[in-house]
Formats: sequence, C-alpha cells, structure tokens
Amino acid sequence: MTASPSPDFLNVATNSGAFVSNDYHFGNLKIIPQPQSITRHEGFFLIPESGAIGISDGSLYSVANEVRSFLPGLTLHSCHPDCANTVSLVLQPGMKRDAYSLLITQDSVRVRAGSVAGAFYAVQTLRQIIAQSKEEEVVALHIEDWPDFEDRGLYYDVSRGRVPKLERLLELALELSHYKINQLQLYIEHTFLYRGHPDIGVDASPLTAEDILTLDAFCQKRHIELIPSLASFGHLSSVLKHPRYHSLAEDCSVGCYKAPQVPDHWTQRGWTLSPANPAVYEFLDSLFAEFLPLFSSGRFNACCDETFDLGWGQSFDLCAKHGKGRVYLEHIKKVNALSRKHGKSMMFWGDIIRNYPELAEEIPKDVTVLDWNYSYDHDFDSIREFAAAGLAFYACPGISSWLGLFPRLPQARANIAGFAEAAKRNGAVGFLNTDWGDGGHYNFMEFSWHGYLFGAEQAWNTESDQPSFTRRFVVNVFGRDDRELANALDEFGEVSFHCPSGGGASVWQDLLFALPDDAIFLEPQPTLSTFIRDGNIVTERLMRDAAFARSLLARLKGIRDIFCDRAESYEFDSMGLLPYWIYAVDSTILAVRKLAAFGDGASGDPEEVQAISKDLGLLRLRFRKLWMARNRPSEIGITLKRFDLVIRGVCVRSTLTLGQAGTIRLTVSNTGCKRVSGSLRLDIYPREAGTFLSASEWKFKQLPPGKSRSVELPFRMAADAEKILIKAQPCGVGVHGASLPVYKSHQWLIPTLAQGEDWRKVAELESKSVSFMGKTAGYVRVAHASDALCFSIQVMDNYVTRGRPVWQGSCVEVFGRASETGSLIGQVFLAPPTAVSPAEAFYLDRTSVPQIVPAPGILLEASVAEEGCYSLFARIPHALLEIPGEIHEFRLEVVITARASDEGEHQRTALFHAVDDPSTTSEGFGFIRYE
Repeated sequence: MTASPSPDFLNVATNSGAFVSNDYHFGNLKIIPQPQSITRHEGFFLIPESGAIGISDGSLYSVANEVRSFLPGLTLHSCHPDCANTVSLVLQPGMKRDAYSLLITQDSVRVRAGSVAGAFYAVQTLRQIIAQSKEEEVVALHIEDWPDFEDRGLYYDVSRGRVPKLERLLELALELSHYKINQLQLYIEHTFLYRGHPDIGVDASPLTAEDILTLDAFCQKRHIELIPSLASFGHLSSVLKHPRYHSLAEDCSVGCYKAPQVPDHWTQRGWTLSPANPAVYEFLDSLFAEFLPLFSSGRFNACCDETFDLGWGQSFDLCAKHGKGRVYLEHIKKVNALSRKHGKSMMFWGDIIRNYPELAEEIPKDVTVLDWNYSYDHDFDSIREFAAAGLAFYACPGISSWLGLFPRLPQARANIAGFAEAAKRNGAVGFLNTDWGDGGHYNFMEFSWHGYLFGAEQAWNTESDQPSFTRRFVVNVFGRDDRELANALDEFGEVSFHCPSGGGASVWQDLLFALPDDAIFLEPQPTLSTFIRDGNIVTERLMRDAAFARSLLARLKGIRDIFCDRAESYEFDSMGLLPYWIYAVDSTILAVRKLAAFGDGASGDPEEVQAISKDLGLLRLRFRKLWMARNRPSEIGITLKRFDLVIRGVCVRSTLTLGQAGTIRLTVSNTGCKRVSGSLRLDIYPREAGTFLSASEWKFKQLPPGKSRSVELPFRMAADAEKILIKAQPCGVGVHGASLPVYKSHQWLIPTLAQGEDWRKVAELESKSVSFMGKTAGYVRVAHASDALCFSIQVMDNYVTRGRPVWQGSCVEVFGRASETGSLIGQVFLAPPTAVSPAEAFYLDRTSVPQIVPAPGILLEASVAEEGCYSLFARIPHALLEIPGEIHEFRLEVVITARASDEGEHQRTALFHAVDDPSTTSEGFGFIRYE
C-alpha cells in the first residue's frame, strides 16, 4: 500500500463536487471506458456560468438535458450557423450507431454522433472530464470513440434469494448508462408475479408487471435495452416444486428417473422441464403471454442452460431414440417459435448445444447464442465454434462475486478481459457481463461495481489499460484519486481469491458457514488451492492452517482501516458502497478467525470460540440490516438459516446403512456442543420401486453432544426393481440428511484357473455385461488364479466417439471391498485417462514400446478384437489389491468411463455399484465369490 495522500490533495474541490489532485494534467484523466482515440490540444475550456446548447434536431432534446444535469447554466436552442453555441450536439449521417466525436476547444464543446445514443455516450465522457477538471478549467482535447461491441450488457440474478427494490434497479440502470452499457437483463426463474400462475414466486417478493413497465420506460430514456430473461428448460426447481407443475418435470418432481446412469448424489427434484410432455409448451406459452409483452425490446433470453437431468426421466425413451442433442435442439426450435409468436427473437445459453457441434448449424439463424464461462484460464477462442456455424453470438464472462464474501477480482479481470479479446477477434456481436447469486445471493450488489465497470470498459474498448483500472474506478466512483484506497481494494480482491483448486468459489465463504467439525477444518495439509502469489494466479499446495490464518489477520485489518477511514471522511460515496465493503471485510476476518480457532494447529482457546459465536450473531444482524436497506425481503431466510446453524453450533450427522435382512439402519450423531431434538423422514426413489413397512419418520429428542442413536426400519423392494435410492430428509436447522443406493443381491461365482494355465483363457469364460444408457457398453470376465485375479474387459468402440473434446479414453478402473471386513481392498487403473482413440490407447504391439504402462506387477495386454470393440487383458496380483489370502468373497466394481456417440460429456458406468458403502452384509450388493 502507498502512503496517505497529502492534506492539500484531499482538500482540492471543484464546483462539480468531485475531488481531484493538485498535479492535474491531461494524462490524469481517468475515463471509464477509456476512449479509442484521444488527442491533446492547446489551452483550456473555461466552464461558463451561462451559455447555449445547440441541437441539430429535436431528437437530441433528452441529450441536451443530460448536459444541463452537470452544466445547469446553459439554455437550449437549435443549431444556427450565425449563432455561437457553448455546447453543440449534432447528428452526422454515416457514423456508426454508437460512435461519437467530442471536440473541446478553448471556446466550445462540439459533439458529433451517428445516433442519439452516440451523442448520449459523448455526454457521459464529457461528464467524467468535467468532474475531474481543476477548478473551472477543462483541458482542450479531441476524442474519436466507438464501441468494440454493438451490444454491451449486464446480466443480474434476481432468482437465487434476493430481489432488489425497484428504486435500486432504477439506480442500477442509471449508473450503468453513465459507462455506456446499453443492455440489461434480469435472470428470472420464479420471481415474477403471474396472474395466471399465482403459485409461482409466492413468498419470494416477486417483481410485478408494473415494476417491469417502470424499469423498461426508465431504461429506454437511458438508451438501455431491457431484455426479458426467463428460465425455459433447466433451472426450474423453484417452479416445478409446486404440485400443480409436477407432471411437467423430467422426474415429475418426485425423483422418478428411468436412466440407469443417474448419479446417486443427484438429489435435485424437478430441475428440468421434460420435452416429452406436450403440456410443457402450453405452460411456457402461458408464461410468455404474461411476461414478454411488458418489454419494449424485440429480444428474449430463454436461458435453456444446465439441463443436467435431460433424458433421465420422462424423455428417456425420446433421447434413446433420437439422441439427447437432437431432443435439446428440438426444444430450442419450439421455444423459438413461441418467442416469435410473442414478437421476440430468441437468445439462449450455449453450454449444452456446443456439445453437439454437428447440430449447431441447424439452430435457426434468427437465434443468438450466449457463450459463457467464468474461469480465468478458459479457452476463450472456443467461441469461434459459433462463428463457424454462422450464428450470431455473445461472449458472457462473469464478475466472480458469487459463492464468496467479496468478488475474486483477479479471476474476474482475467475472465472478462480474456473473453473480450477473443470475442472481438472472432466476431461476437455482443458482450454480456454476468453477476449470479448462487447459495442465497448473500453477495451484495454493492460488492460488484468494480466488475460491472471493468466489464463495461472491456465491452467498449478491449485494448484499454487494465493496470490503471482500479485507480480510475476509485476516481469515478468516489471522486478522489486515492491510490491507497485503490491498492486496498485490489488487495482485498486478491485475498478473496483464495479458493479450492480451480477458483470457482472462495474458501472464506465455506469457512464462515462451517461448523467446527466440518471437513474443511480437517483437510490434510498442505491442500491444493488456487490463489494469488506475487500478482499471479497459481494452483499449488498451500498450508491452509491456523498459522496461515493468523498471518492474514493483520493484512485484513489494514484493509479495513482504510475502508473505515474513507467511510468517515468521504463526502462522495454517493452509491453507499463503503458500508457494504466494510461488512465484507468483517465477514472475511471472522472466517479467518474460525480457521485460526478450528483449523490444523489451532490453539482451541475457549474464549475465542465464544467470541466467534457472539460476533457471528452481530454479523447476522448487520447482514439483515444491509439487505433490507435496498432489497425486498425475498428469500433472505436462505442465508439467515445458514447463520443460525453456525451460531447455534448444532450439527446432527446422519448415516444410512443396510441392517439385517430387509431393514435400513438410520443413525444420527450429535457433533455439536448442545443437546438437540429433531426428526428425519425416509423416502424411497423411484417411489413405485419400494415401500417402508412402518412409519418412515423418526424423531429424536434431547440427543446429548457426542452421542448417537439408531433405529432400524423395514422396507421392501418391488419385484421388478433393480435399484432404489433411500434418502433421509432432515426436518429442522442443523440436521444433515443422508442417502444410500440399494441394489438387488447378486452372487457371481467365478472359476479358478488351473495352475500354469494361460491367464488369457479368461476371455472364454462367462461374462457380465456393463450397461450404459440402456445399451451394453462392455463385457467383463473374471477368474481367480492362485495369487491373482485375471480380467478380460471388452469395451464397445461403436458406442463411444472421438469427436470434440479430444477422446479421453475408456479409463477402466477395478476396485472392491472384502465382504468380511468391509475395508477397501484396492483400486487399480488399467488404462490412461487420455489417448487419441480407443485403438491407440489399448493396442499393444509386442515389438514396440507399449502405450499403456500398467502399475508394477500387473500383466497387461490389449488388442482390437474386431471392428467396433477392443479388449483388455489384465492379471492383477492379490498383493497389489491387498486381498488377504483367507478372503474368498468380495464386492467388485469395474468402471468404464465412456462418451456415447450422442452425448456431450464422458460418463461412468459400472458392473456393480456402491462398493464404498460401509455395510458389511451382502444384501443389496454385487459380490464375486470363488472356491
């Protein structure tokens, strides 16, 4: 950090109310966005107390009034060749839509623009120049300026917990217009009040039709296009949770899935609309009919992103017949037709369709694709895929504010600037910066302005000077050229960018809401992390322990002192950001204190533990006050419950294991510091696949700290069910649920190879098939030798693809558990995770160097057995698998990672499942047994 500014620096003011440095000169202009071309002229323009604004026609009336908002002494006239004007505003045919020329001479200010919007942007630049001018002198200069992208927008989430008050949204639009943003979208899942669907948005403080109309009219005056955005495929659990809409969900909102590859950890009900149900399109049409006419824009963002469970439930057969990519594309076409019916051209997020490049050219050409990614090291040039398909497309970076206590500024800068450069190079028509609210939207909008304005600058001028941005941001937002504040802001952004590997979320928000016994405090050290070191983003192992936490506290205190000092002395925090920033620092400090108190090497000071609990309570009060000052109540309870959990210190962990035949054992353990009561409800999914034979809800009362209680509940699987998922659903704060997959019993008696017999003979034995998406992905044969297990694994090459991304191989893994002990007996990777093709990955030419290097002790051969499949032979010693000699029965899993020809992502499929379950009984698991 730099030294404090000199006193005379802090006390120089202009008549505009802004503060500037005494050493002002032309190079000190700190404009956002930086103009494309700026030239210094001789002399200064003296700001007059009176004068005239001349306009070339009446369409510039609103722009002239914008000038009078900061030059109030000027009167308005039409341009006349015989009359001098202090400021002239002229539309000039032939200039680009938003381009402008601003000429400041010793006598006047002249604006030429290609449109009214261009003149408006020239005036915003003039506003900043005058605000930064010394006394009444404005430096003479000439600016020629134009945007790199026609559409320059902000996408703001109002669906993850917080809906701003209307006046806050109007302020958002006003401030964005000052920095040449010309598009605003609000992300809506359930936060709009429908007359025809009154259940949607209940208790979420939804926006009303009048709110939209008011905001739209205001945005038009500020040359901002308010574009409707509505989730229309995935991300609809907040709507589909209502019984009225259950039948529209892929899983009917009750977990009814058909696909065998549904991951056991997937617990989200009613996530995606099912394209197999024609009523879905009647439902969307009714939503669009109420929502879309409120917007003057001719465009509509239908979202359609992250359709994770598409093809798992109602549309399973449809996807099996036509392919998931084709089903997705047909939905896009149908939603596009509905959009056109309501007078809108459609936009949608491009994350799903990019997995099916062969279908991209079939996307209607009147549709705009929104390419998004929020990583700092994304392959930004992959956006060219949409250009190659002949589509209009936007680049959509993010400000990295979500899942954190303050934005991860280095990640945001790298992501936004990287996307802007690639988007310009590849012909994107728009640049849409995003701000999400995952986890309850506890990241306040007031944190985000650095990212908003950096995105606005990159959307206008991708070659602007990035190192000076934070200093220019401070000048424009606070009216002072305060290097110390700029440095403190950058440093806080760097501290906030301390994440698990990859950088997608801040570790500090995890720590703030973690209980003392949570895994984050127990991670083996050093732990792999992504963070800033010497100004660079690095991913490497770091000691994230109590000593590390203590070393950060002084650094954070220094940042806090600077923010607090400015909050007390600044007269120009007109947006009221500093109280929110101070709250963010205090939240981070408390998270760091928790790491110091509970992390590896913690002192365990009981007084500090009590102080942390007290300070969490005070932080909760501040959070609620800051939220309610500028936002509707909305779903503030999401975050308040997280505070309540960690303040109370209540933590009941639940586990499910298979008990005696036909029963499930539910165990609850109190790992908190107070007695606790609660209840859990057990459910079976799919619902028709099983039932409980007694009451499925269990209540526990006054469970002491450190104690556990268990209950066994009988259940029955349906005769035709191969697998069920049992879930313990918690009721009450502080109780954690659990889930357990249960499979029908399988016994597989494998033969023993005669001593000295060729271990490749295993290929002639009985096989077990490995199913994937209703098809056979491979076959597995196993035999036992005196000191080893012998495998033949045949993978169907005609079921995988080697298109984009580059083939990642069939990463075959073998691992299992001994039934007598329940302990893991081994895990062996039989193939590398990357290769050019299956044949190249698995073919071993005995005369050349093998392309597969197995673990020591494994004998391995591979070949292409016939066109369309390949085989892998392996002999794995007992010692490597750590199978004790007396063990004759064990659970086995053979996992094949593959990508179906119509699938976008690699998925795992297995011969048997649930090898990691703690149960030691054979009920519900696949076993192999040998004599």
